[in-house]
Amino acid sequence: MHRLGCPLTSGRTAMWRCIPILFISPVLTTFVNGHDLLIYLIIIYTFVIALLISFRNLLHEWTTWLAKVPSVKEKDLITWYNSLMKDKQGSASEGDPQELALRARLALRLAVHEYRNRSLFRKIFSSEPNIDPFVKKMGIGHPYALWLLGKEAGGAALPEIYTTTWFVQLELAFANQRQLTRGLKEHSQFITFRYSKYDVSALYSA
Repeated sequence: MHRLGCPLTSGRTAMWRCIPILFISPVLTTFVNGHDLLIYLIIIYTFVIALLISFRNLLHEWTTWLAKVPSVKEKDLITWYNSLMKDKQGSASEGDPQELALRARLALRLAVHEYRNRSLFRKIFSSEPNIDPFVKKMGIGHPYALWLLGKEAGGAALPEIYTTTWFVQLELAFANQRQLTRGLKEHSQFITFRYSKYDVSALYSA
């Protein structure tokens, strides 16, 4: 479970996080004598359990990442920007639609950059209700959206972020990925066996 440039956790990383558990046994047996076999068995079982838990979390992350891709359109961006300006200035922003869209893109870029690069102290102690839900949604889904667009682009240049073209291509890439996921699920050997076992049993009973 590893793919270069993927925002998902690598299986190698998950495995190496569990390796330090194995170093506990030689250190512990140095200070505790007469219980080497018991200590090594406990550490080995702990290591295996930690691997299974890490693998379970890894499977969940790799099968649910598509839900983190922000499913938004340009009108949602404009609505968010107008709401932001209304909170700051007391009235919605007005002007040329293209200029308004440009200001909205710049504001969202800055907000997402600030959210993704906030300090560890702010991540731990900042209050969740104080974070803009739209910015949080876009910040969490930002790397997944770029990865999805990169896969669909096939090496071609990506459109400018948060533009109309960017939103349209992201929507198409999301639909293609969801269709691919559905196709893989429907053609799974387990799903095929689940529905065909009744036909097989009926054939043998007949």
